[in-house]
Amino acid sequence: MVMGAKRSTKQRIQYYIGRLKVLQLELINIRDSIKLIIESKCKSNDEFSNQCLILRFYFAVANKLIQMISAIESMDPQSILLATRYVLELLINLKLLEKDRDYIYCIYKELIEQYIKFVKIQIEKTKREMGILEQLNRVEHEILQEALIPLIKKTVRELNKSDDIKEHIVQELLLLLPRTFMKAVDRFAEKEFLLYSEDAKHMGYGFTAYQLREKGLPELERKLKELQEYENNFYSHVESMNIHLDNLCNNAPKTWKDKARITGLEEDYNIIYHHTSSILHATPASVMHERILEDAEIYIFIRYLYVRMYDTTELIRKVIAEFKAGLNSVK
Repeated sequence: MVMGAKRSTKQRIQYYIGRLKVLQLELINIRDSIKLIIESKCKSNDEFSNQCLILRFYFAVANKLIQMISAIESMDPQSILLATRYVLELLINLKLLEKDRDYIYCIYKELIEQYIKFVKIQIEKTKREMGILEQLNRVEHEILQEALIPLIKKTVRELNKSDDIKEHIVQELLLLLPRTFMKAVDRFAEKEFLLYSEDAKHMGYGFTAYQLREKGLPELERKLKELQEYENNFYSHVESMNIHLDNLCNNAPKTWKDKARITGLEEDYNIIYHHTSSILHATPASVMHERILEDAEIYIFIRYLYVRMYDTTELIRKVIAEFKAGLNSVK
């Protein structure tokens, strides 16, 4: 009886995976349809219109769902559980947009701020890394090239030429020392969590620092400048539309719990966040007892993914139909 139940549960899991695959085909059609609308309606002078921002956001949502469904069969149970949380948060955002289309400006405000913050962090990390790489290069040169190797060579010259054993040992040491020294330097670099430590192992610390200074850092600074210009254009458009962005976003719910409550998804939030938090966080229970999802639980979450992905798809489909029919005014 137990074996039969397990097989039945696995079959039901496969059934909903199959339904997700069908939904994926619909999402591909919707995504392609959105792309055509964007190409025809969202010109450069209309980049920040309410409609175009929503279309781009929906395009990204559809694309993300397509990718998730493609990966669903290879996901481990924990990844499936995390996917349910991601889909829930996507749906919450879409429902907030359904309530107020201007909420898209809050979404993009947060998006731009996150991009700029990320690039600024990357710039600071790159500067820090350049400094460490240059320091390691100096250490390598000063200790290895100017101190240790000359000392060994001097020792070789001063050896009694008839003492072949000593000379042989020192010559071997001369070969091994640079590699041993570089291993010690590499271990230090690993402890510093340097992004380019692997490159530095092969190209050298000095050259890698040079590459970052001449290419990596200027590219990041150029990207930051572009984002800041984009941000300025975004705010200029919002201001020209008499949208009080600060009031709009300050009055919007801040936490996912509040967002879920406003959109009627509070019960979903309580269930999904309880399960994901119990696995993600290092609570005493998660440390002391391994939490393994049973097939019956996996089935519930796979089914949840399908239901909420379907809801998300229908919501996108509804709005796109309005846009196509010209029922939604372009701001």
